[in-house]
Amino acid sequence: MAKLEEFKLNHYFLYPQIGWNTKSSYVGKIQNKLNVGMDSILFIDDQAFERDEVKNVHPEVNVLQASDYQKLLSMPSMIPDVISKDASRRRMMYLEEQSRQAAEEIYEGTSQEFLASLNMIFTISEARTEDLERAVELTLRTN
Repeated sequence: MAKLEEFKLNHYFLYPQIGWNTKSSYVGKIQNKLNVGMDSILFIDDQAFERDEVKNVHPEVNVLQASDYQKLLSMPSMIPDVISKDASRRRMMYLEEQSRQAAEEIYEGTSQEFLASLNMIFTISEARTEDLERAVELTLRTN
């Protein structure tokens, strides 16, 4: 992590997993934190052994040789049909979720009391035209 900070790359990582365990175990932890399907994950590594280890444990994960990183922007799986306003904020939404989870962990009280302390407002309304893009995105992301 110190090396990532030195090169000012640390802010690109939402759930960094650095250690001596198997890469597949770290992929599993990240998948759990992000709450996405394994088929949404792209694992990039320069070692065939590491790619094979991850693919063996998580067959749904897409793997890519590190030297092929230039292909990322032209891969159909990397080009979504729709990019909603929420999708463009996804990284920020994950960071906000991390902050909420940290606040809940230190909160002394029940989960219900914590949620009540947030003073959130829940609004139900008819879908508007601008909501349809997000509805399409959620439909495509859900099995």
